[in-house]
Amino acid sequence: MSTAPHTAPPTIIHVVRHAEKADPKDPNTALSEAGMERARALAAKLDAADARRIYSTSYLRTQQTVGPVAQSAGLEVIA
Repeated sequence: MSTAPHTAPPTIIHVVRHAEKADPKDPNTALSEAGMERARALAAKLDAADARRIYSTSYLRTQQTVGPVAQSAGLEVIA
């Protein structure tokens, strides 16, 4: 008989900085093509992560960075 308490699996949090932006002088610029490519690669990398929530700032570039991850997981981005 085991006396060890039942514990829930650990919560894993992935913190990601936005991908490459198109215009470095515009604070709300979109991602560059290289940034969009990196966002798609991030989605592929995190595909098996079983995401339950995806948070982003209100900046366009941060939402575009996590957009492919959210789409792949069937989740809305929480800004």
